Parts: sequence; C-alpha cells; structure tokens
Amino acid sequence: MKIQWEQIDQLLPQTQCRRCGYVDCAAYAKAVAQDNVAIDLCQMGGDIVRYEIAKLIGEIATALNNEKVSHSLAYIDESACIGCTRCIRVCPTDAICGTNKLMHTVISDECTGCGLCQDACPVDCIELISVDDDFLPRNRFLSSNQSSPRKAAAEHAQKRYLAKKQRQTANKQPQKVANTLPENLQGLLALAKEKANNQKQVSIYSKQLTQEIIATQKKQAAFHNAMRQLKYGNEQEKSIAISYLSEVKAQSQKE
Repeated sequence: MKIQWEQIDQLLPQTQCRRCGYVDCAAYAKAVAQDNVAIDLCQMGGDIVRYEIAKLIGEIATALNNEKVSHSLAYIDESACIGCTRCIRVCPTDAICGTNKLMHTVISDECTGCGLCQDACPVDCIELISVDDDFLPRNRFLSSNQSSPRKAAAEHAQKRYLAKKQRQTANKQPQKVANTLPENLQGLLALAKEKANNQKQVSIYSKQLTQEIIATQKKQAAFHNAMRQLKYGNEQEKSIAISYLSEVKAQSQKE
C-alpha cells in the first residue's frame, strides 16, 4: 500500500522549524513519502516521531530510547527591540504580537520554540529559554485531539500555521483593474511618474535611516547583554563582558 504524505505529516510536530532542511513539515512529509528521504531528520519530533514513521512506511522500527526532546520558548528583550516586525513575519504560528516601530512580545502559550524569530532578528534581542514542557505549544488543550498531548499540540500548531498561510495568500491576491481608462491619461501618467520619483528618494533616505537605527540598536543590545552577563554569567562570561565594556568605554573616550 502506497503511503500518502498526509499520513506522515500527521505524525510530525508541526513546529515548521525548518531544521530538517525543508520549508515546513508538509514539505518534509512529501519528501519522505515521494523521494525516500531519511525519516530521522525531525529534531523537534525526536525518537518517537522517527519510530512512528518507520512503522507507518514499513521500515524496521528500532526500539524507543525514551530520550526527551528539549523545548524552548522565545523571549524578546523589549528594551532592545526596534520594532522591525521581521520576527512577526517569520513566526509560523503568529505567536508574536506587535507592530512596526513598536516593541514586540511573545505569546508564550502559542510559541513552538522553532527559533525562526531568533534567526530573523537584526539586533539579536531574542533568546530561546529552555522549559520543562514535554510538548509545545502550551495551548494544545484547544485541540479536538485530546487522546495524545503530543498530537494535540501538533494539531493546534498546524491550524495556526495554515490560518496564517491562508491570510498571507489572500493579501497577495491582485486587485481588479478597471476596464475603462480616464480621459486625462497623460496627465495622470505624468503625476504618477513624479510621485514615483519622490517615493524613490524617500525610500533611499528611509533605508539609510533604518540602517543607522539598526546599527545603534545592535550596540545597545550588545551592551545590555554584556551587563546581563556581568551580573548573572559564569566566570568566563563575566570576563568577556568586562573586556567588551572596557573597549566600549575606551571608544567613547576617543569620541
């Protein structure tokens, strides 16, 4: 019997973390079902997912070692956040709230710990903090599948991921163009060209300003991190922090 990729997809944790090398869990499931890709690439699923996929596709399923998968929740240092919205755009489950140029925060009950937001942050103000949860997201109790906490968490995460994809697709739909052209077409074209040139200049200035802001925020984030390590870090981290803060002080005196 040919295994459908959807059957494999149902066994995956639906974190959409891309650690397997594929764009999301569905893409990995298709690769396993259609291209015989290795079944042990899902780091977030761990040993139990590998075991269940092996049983499904008829491979010899080695014994479970019951090794617990470590999970983490994203945390945003709001004092260093510049409100760029990059983390919001990449979060697969809409677990980050905020808006442009205002600080963002993580909705911990919806976070799957995928780490995509940390990779996207230009000022390194996002940390992944280890938690004792066996499965994420914590809002799995909203799932209809309550027979298995792991599958309930996966179902809830998948619903949020698909809802976000659907919304993004709807936003990209092209607007209908009017069938009739206005009489003063030449005048409108000239006005549009002038407006486009002005917008181009504004865009260039905005880009330069954004780069300057990001550079400043990176320095601030590094400073905050050094101060945190100085207070809470181990001896090696404190030594590194002291060295960095000394360099900052020397540079400020030169300026």
